[in-house]
Amino acid sequence: MFIGPSGAGKTTLSYALSGGGGKASKTQMIGFAGDFIDTPGEYLEIPRFYKALFVTAQQADIVIMVIPADKCGVYLPDGIAQSFPRPVVGVVNKIDLVGANLSWAEAVLEKVGVKKPYYAVSARTGEGLSSLKLYIRSLGHKSI
Repeated sequence: MFIGPSGAGKTTLSYALSGGGGKASKTQMIGFAGDFIDTPGEYLEIPRFYKALFVTAQQADIVIMVIPADKCGVYLPDGIAQSFPRPVVGVVNKIDLVGANLSWAEAVLEKVGVKKPYYAVSARTGEGLSSLKLYIRSLGHKSI
């Protein structure tokens, strides 16, 4: 299950991990595609939607929290990652963009309660995806 703020690149990352192509569009509602659950960023940004995320996470094996390296100023509640009933994996996406701030994004992951290691990736270029895939496979997900 992918969670993160709007514009983090969750859908693009799910396409990159599955090996599928496709152009990502704005996710409007929770969507199930193969082994993945994609969620709108607003569900993590607006407290009234938290329950939907927590309930949906019951159907997932892991939660992948995606933070964009190019959007300093994202607000997420302290410790929210600890509310999920599944292991939460921290991913910093968009590391290929000019102005990407990896240390800021990692600080956000730490603040929201995601435990290290964190995976720095570019869903667009593929940089860092092999390490993330290996980690996900080590958790028992052989289809990635």
